[in-house]
Amino acid sequence: MMHTDEDSTALAESMRVLRSRSNGRIPISRLPDDILFMVFELLVEEKRLEEYTGCDYVRRGANFGLPACLEVTHVCRHWRNVALERPTLWTCINVSSTSPWLDVMFERSQKAPLIVTFKRPITVPCSSLMDCFEKVLLHLPRIKHLELNTYPHEIGRVMDLLSSQPASLLERLKFNAYGRFPPTVPISNPIFQAQVPLLRHLEINQYDRRWPSYIFGGLRTLCVRGTSLPDLLSALRYMPALEQFMFQGDLLESDQPVLFDKVPLTQLKSIAIQAMFETAVSLFTHLALPVDVKIALTLLSGLPTLADLFSVMPVDKGSPPVLRSMRAIRFPRGTMSVQFSTSAATNWNSYSWNPQDDDIQLSIEFTWPDILLHKFR
Repeated sequence: MMHTDEDSTALAESMRVLRSRSNGRIPISRLPDDILFMVFELLVEEKRLEEYTGCDYVRRGANFGLPACLEVTHVCRHWRNVALERPTLWTCINVSSTSPWLDVMFERSQKAPLIVTFKRPITVPCSSLMDCFEKVLLHLPRIKHLELNTYPHEIGRVMDLLSSQPASLLERLKFNAYGRFPPTVPISNPIFQAQVPLLRHLEINQYDRRWPSYIFGGLRTLCVRGTSLPDLLSALRYMPALEQFMFQGDLLESDQPVLFDKVPLTQLKSIAIQAMFETAVSLFTHLALPVDVKIALTLLSGLPTLADLFSVMPVDKGSPPVLRSMRAIRFPRGTMSVQFSTSAATNWNSYSWNPQDDDIQLSIEFTWPDILLHKFR
């Protein structure tokens, strides 16, 4: 019986060696480790984007939240060694379930900067998921990108965690609170202990004066919604290097006064507003923008006219770009757009809304409710 077991073990080892040699002859096994690493990086990035958009949740089912690179470690020994030797393959952490893989991710990522997403599905208990998030924020000083999607009753604890340590490597922050920000929730001052020197991109839907604006002085990109005009203008005064500004939604009511002097944004390259006519007019009224700033507006029906809007748009000193062509497009569902270009080329794509093109200086999209459309027919 002993000889039989030994023979079986020897046979299994021989078969393993033969399979390994056979696998070593196929082209993919001859790829240099650096090329294989690049392929693994693309796989991790693809899965991160799928999780970001939510389109991967159904397909992965119970596997949702597993390390993106886990699959390649089960293909062969060589692939596993390559993956385990590259800490950056283990830096994308999605805290959307009570994953038992957190400690493994922290160990394998070593000291590499982290990309963290916190989303709480309704089916996951709040307490257990917040415990996982608290464990993740113990590594706050090494987080490079941070996305938070939370509920109002969790904001107090979340803000306490964000105020517990500096965020020395943080470059990008997205903070989304479902529903209105509770007015009674105090915010620890300062968030990130006022040490976030590399932060350049901020997306937030609940900005008010309880946020310490002075720590955002290095921002290049700001995307905001759900704020009042006084709070927004107060924050923008601390962002002299801002290059891209996007505003969406309505301006909230506030008991704070609005100063009459305009906020200068001398480095701004583009501004995008998706709001009511009145909101766009209010914003342009209180901002001093470069004359060559690119403007993209998506305007809902409102009281002011185009004359009101154009009267408050940038007219500062300098030579404005010369607009050489214009096009107008009517889309279904009560939408029409007008775009002005510095190029005389006439090869417009009739059905594209492309305000990001370099030559397009001004884009305005109008949207009317169906009830108004029926009135004008």
